[in-house]
Amino acid sequence: MRELFSSAESAMEAWAMLATSLGCTSFIKSEFEKICFLDNISTDTQVAIWRDSLRGRLVVAFRGTEQAKWKDLRTDLMLIPAGLNPERLGGDFKQEVQVHSGFLSAYDSVRNRILTLIKSAISPFAENDPQCTSKWHIYVTGHSLGGALATLLALELSSSQMARSGLISITMYNFGSPRVGNKRFAKVYNENTSFYFQDDQNK
Repeated sequence: MRELFSSAESAMEAWAMLATSLGCTSFIKSEFEKICFLDNISTDTQVAIWRDSLRGRLVVAFRGTEQAKWKDLRTDLMLIPAGLNPERLGGDFKQEVQVHSGFLSAYDSVRNRILTLIKSAISPFAENDPQCTSKWHIYVTGHSLGGALATLLALELSSSQMARSGLISITMYNFGSPRVGNKRFAKVYNENTSFYFQDDQNK
């Protein structure tokens, strides 16, 4: 699955390759181009980013849990809550925002590179549009463990200066994510982020 995910040159190509591997035919075409594939070996965290420059869209997709990988299982089982730095969310919260320490560790292993790549991907276009008349739409997604990491990124992007200035909007598509944080985290998340959730258990 990792080889399939990393070799696709576009988001739609990944879906087409997956369909082909399952014996189906895909006629999907897209203007998205893959701009990077990140693979942190120490945490076994993978994420791909695609860009549609014509329509001002980015897709950030996190890989989900691979049950045969002990690092993924270790991440899932690191249940002790950890405090989330309020500076990431642009505020100083009296009630601490806490999240699953395993998810936070995996997210932090790729966080800086993701944020840098997102800024680099849209900055050439933003420089030509200082009034932010053309907003970039960032879609963040993932399944299971990937859904948890997507949740953390979506909240941080929604709280960023780029979002406050109107340069970006964020939508998160979540497929079967486990619980990420405490009630305070959920409240802050719901106040700041647009999201769509698919519960695999209800299929």
